[in-house]
Amino acid sequence: MVKNPLNGWDIKKPHAWRPCGHSQTKAEAVMLAREICRKEGAECIIHGEDGKFRIYDSFGKLLDPSRDVKSGPLGGLISWMHQLIKSIFPSSRSRH
Repeated sequence: MVKNPLNGWDIKKPHAWRPCGHSQTKAEAVMLAREICRKEGAECIIHGEDGKFRIYDSFGKLLDPSRDVKSGPLGGLISWMHQLIKSIFPSSRSRH
């Protein structure tokens, strides 16, 4: 989803030059973009007015698997850090 230079917000599929949807308000455009992505099982990337990436949601297949925290390039490091933190700071629920 990107800001339309003339007015409102456009919902675009990756590498498409024509929008597949348009809305006057950002809130309506976000809802429409998420609905389209949910139906297609795709990822939803929402940009701010400045064009910078703001929100990312995945509803199925990932266009870029490196964005998946569990299996991406940092997945092993994140998993290792999570285990380390759990060993240093055990959950208060596990103490009796």
